[in-house]
Amino acid sequence: MSDRQSFQDDVIVASSNSVPRIIVTGFGPFGGVTDNPTTVIVRKLRSFLEQTDKFAHLATLVEDCIILETSVQDVNRTCDRLEAQFSKNSGESEKDDEEQTGRTTMILLHLGVDEGTSIFKLESCAYNEANFRIPDQQGHHPRNVSIFEEEEYQSCLRTSLDVQNLAQCMKRCFPHIGTMISTDPGRYVCNYVYCCSLQRFKKLDASISSLFLHVPPFSGVPEQQQLEYVACLLDALCGSNAIRE
Repeated sequence: MSDRQSFQDDVIVASSNSVPRIIVTGFGPFGGVTDNPTTVIVRKLRSFLEQTDKFAHLATLVEDCIILETSVQDVNRTCDRLEAQFSKNSGESEKDDEEQTGRTTMILLHLGVDEGTSIFKLESCAYNEANFRIPDQQGHHPRNVSIFEEEEYQSCLRTSLDVQNLAQCMKRCFPHIGTMISTDPGRYVCNYVYCCSLQRFKKLDASISSLFLHVPPFSGVPEQQQLEYVACLLDALCGSNAIRE
C-alpha cells in the first residue's frame, strides 16, 4: 500500500460535489529571523505541487500563495482584501447554486516558524490577545490588548478542523518527523493572523476553514521535506472536506 493510499484511508472522504480552494500564507523576516522558512515554502509551493506527480492535483486548487510582512498592518490589509474577495465569491456562488449543485469550500493554511523546535505544530486555536514580545516590522508593539474589542479579552477561538485526525494522518505519513497539536500559538503576529482568520472569515461564511501550522527552521527539517509535509497536509484537508469536527 502506498503512503498516499494509507494516508487517504485515515480521512473522511469529501463529497463529490465539494470543490475545495486553498490559500496559503507565510511570513517574511522578523526579529532575529532574517531567513524565514515559510517565505521559501510559500514561494516554492505551487511549482513543487505541479512538478510532483502525487501532488499535481493540488496545484489547480491553490488559489493564492501570500507572503505577509510580519506586521499587524499587512495582516489587516490582507484580511480586508480576502474578506472582500470572499464576499464577492459568496454572492456569485449563490447565483450559481440555481444552476449547479457544486459548492466551493475555502481552506486557509497559515504558516509561521517556531525557531525553537524541530517538529511541526498544528495550532488548534488562537486567542483574542495581542501581547508582542518585540515590535512587528512596522514598529507596532501592542501589550496586553484585545485584537477584537467586541470579543472578550483573551477568549479562545478554535478551528473547525479536526486537528486530532490531521495529526494522526501526518504522524502516519511522516513517522520520522515530529507532529504535535498545540494550544499555544504565542501572542505575536502568528496568533494575530490566526485570530483574524478565525474570527473574520468564519463569521463571513461557514464554509471557510482556517488552520495555522508552525514549522521548524530548515536546520531542523530540510526544505524539501517541509515542502512535502505541507503538500501532504493540504492533501489531507482537501481529501476530507477539511475534516471538520
